[in-house]
Amino acid sequence: MFSDGSKFTGPTIGKVVVGLDSLKLEVAQKNVRATGSVALPGNPPPAGTMTNPEDFKRYSALMLNQNLDDMRVATLRGCISFLGYTSSTRTSCPSAMPS
Repeated sequence: MFSDGSKFTGPTIGKVVVGLDSLKLEVAQKNVRATGSVALPGNPPPAGTMTNPEDFKRYSALMLNQNLDDMRVATLRGCISFLGYTSSTRTSCPSAMPS
């Protein structure tokens, strides 16, 4: 679980983060738990843009793959704000809204 409340399962994950601050993290496997932090690189990959439909689709999919039930309210509000950014959300964001 990340410090923003988001939880993932599996050997690898994809997550949208804002800024370059390190992220606190708790990892569990069966009855073993470990805590630590993830340091982000000083030179991050190029940021996506809200006006590029492919970037919007990629960020939307990453957000929607999170367990929204465990997400903190502030993080969830940010996701809702992002997903409502464009009027084309219904067609460019997978599973964002019922058809």
